[in-house]
Parts: sequence; structure tokens; C-alpha cells
Amino acid sequence: MTATVTSAPPRRGQSVFWRRFRRSTPGKVGAVIVSLFVLLALLAPLLRPYDPTTDRNYRLTLKPPSITALWNETAKETYTDPVSGKVDLWAAPFGTDNLGRDIYSRVLHGTRISLKVGVVSTVLALVIGTLLGVMAGFFGGWFDSVMGYLTDVLLAFPSILLAIGFATIFSSDNPPFLIQALDRLFALNSPQLVTAMLAVSLVQIPVYMRLARSVVLSIREREFVQAAGALGASQWRTVFRHVLPNSLSPLIVQGALSIATATIEVAALGFLGIGAQPPLPEWGTMISDSRQYYVDAPLDHDFSRPRHLPDGAGLQPARRRPARRARPTQHAVKRSRAFDKKDATSFWRAERVQNTEQGGEWSDAGCRSAHHVIRRTALRV
Repeated sequence: MTATVTSAPPRRGQSVFWRRFRRSTPGKVGAVIVSLFVLLALLAPLLRPYDPTTDRNYRLTLKPPSITALWNETAKETYTDPVSGKVDLWAAPFGTDNLGRDIYSRVLHGTRISLKVGVVSTVLALVIGTLLGVMAGFFGGWFDSVMGYLTDVLLAFPSILLAIGFATIFSSDNPPFLIQALDRLFALNSPQLVTAMLAVSLVQIPVYMRLARSVVLSIREREFVQAAGALGASQWRTVFRHVLPNSLSPLIVQGALSIATATIEVAALGFLGIGAQPPLPEWGTMISDSRQYYVDAPLDHDFSRPRHLPDGAGLQPARRRPARRARPTQHAVKRSRAFDKKDATSFWRAERVQNTEQGGEWSDAGCRSAHHVIRRTALRV
């Protein structure tokens, strides 16, 4: 009777990414911050149900944050429920705008729009730019030359100027069918926002084209690519099975970095009035709507100090010790010595002649006093 011993299957080792991620403290902190923003965007309808078309309370226009009710009597009266008599500290944590809308709810729901637009525009640019760059780098020829000239022209202009130019091409009254379809697909409810998203995506395409082309130029000369061609694989099969999968690492890194840039550019277009339009809670549009109230309706100064402190206690700058008088530098000392040698002798002689002509006398004490005055003047200069 023979016993068969079955060996356990070998454990699959962790990838290089996870090993480096576990040892990277900045990577963990960044992952926590990104996860927090994503969770806030996903849970915004549950945390703060919001309808931008009906959310208005003209009784609470331009009010300070509700947390100021802890030390501000005016804010306490504003956020006190007339029925129960309780103060709602979470009624408007960021205050209200000129229409009485809760700024915190608008910022929270604006996170959904900004992240959605940033991710979608980056994915579109990544897909289109990668395909064009891979084809240009692998096949070469006239297609590579045309794509190279096109990317040179697009990269010669600032991205925000190109985005403004592309966003103003289409009319907001009668948008094309493609923009209407994308608006319904991503549930943005704003054709102008879709236009801004496509404009930002078109601006980012040359970056991915250049990056994909440079990576493919080095990969197509590798042994496994040449072996696939020798075994009878077609060019398209070689591109999509061997070249493209091995070119994705730098493209994914660039895509992760471009999400933030796309979000900022879409917000900039909204601030200029080209992107999302009111009452949609988009970050750039919100900043544009509230910029006129930075001076007219700033936050109450009581927000910067607790209630038990006297007036102005939170606004007084800290006292600093008087600065010590600077010692004369080496250059000033040398200048003083040169002044002593040249000008002091001339000064003494002139004074002595003047006193002699007027019948006076010249003493050594007067000479030393004049020398002291001249030396102090030179040190001050």
C-alpha cells in the first residue's frame, strides 16, 4: 500500500505594486484622502438630499456658518427652531449664499459633478490618445508624421486657452447630438458642462499620444515582439496582445495625475461662464456666483474668536520683541576707515582755517569731537 502525498499549490506572491504601497506612508495617506472624497461623492444623496432647482430660503440669505451660534447671539437666533426652540448647529455648517442655499450641501453635491467630469474627461483622453500614439509609434510612416505635427501644434498653446476655444465652438441652445447623448449617459443635466468636459479631454489627448508613442518605440524592438511576428502573428494581434499591455504602466500613472488637472480646468471654465450654468452646484460656478460677496458680505469677525474672549482678542497680532540693532558690516567699517583718512583731514583743516580767520582757536578736543561725528556718519551710511 503506497501513500500518495499531494503537494500544496504554490502561493502566489504579492505584486510589486502592493509591496511598495504597503511600505509607502505618503501612498497610504493619499489613498485615504482620495477614498474620503470618493465616499463623500457617492454618499452625498444620503448625507444631504439636495435639489438645486427648489433649494431656496430667502429668509437665510448670506448668513454665517451655523456653528457660530455657540458664541454669536445673532446666529443663535437665526438657527433656532421656532417650534422646538433648539439650535440646529448643522443647519448650514458653511453658511448660506445670496439665495439662502446651504453652501455645505452644494459643495458636497459639487464633489460628485467635479469628480465625474474629471474622471470621464481623463478616461476619454487616455483611450483616444493611447490608441493614436500606439498606432503612430508601431506603424510609423506618414501617419506618425501627421500625428507628430498635430501634437506639436496643440502643445504649443496653453491648455486653458485651447479649452476655452473648443468650449465656445458649440452653441448652448442647440447642442449636437453627441453632446446630448453624453449628457444623458452621464446624467449631468447640463450640455454646457459636457462641452467643457470634451474640451478638456481634447486638450489632454496630445499628452497621451506623445507618451504612448515614446513607450511603443522602445517596446516594439523587444525580443518577445519580434518573436510574435516570427511565429506568424498579425500586426494588429501583436499590437493589442503584446505591445499595448506592456505600455500601460506610464499611461495609468499619467492618467491618475491628470484627473486633478482636468477637474481644475473644468472648474476654471465654469468660473468663466463657459462650463456648468446655475443653479447646478459646480465648484467653479459657485465661486463665480459668490465672488461679488467677498467684500460685501464677509464672515462675521466673531467667527474667529470664542465667546468668552473680549472683542478683538482673536484679531490682535502677537507682540514681537524689538529687533536688535544691526552691527555694522565689514563694508561699512572699511568705508568708515577710508572716510577717516581722506575726509577727516580735509574737514579739520577747513575748520582750523575758518576759526583762525575769525580770531578763534583750534583745540585738540574740538578735533576729536569732529572726528567722532564724521565716523558715526560713515557707519550709518
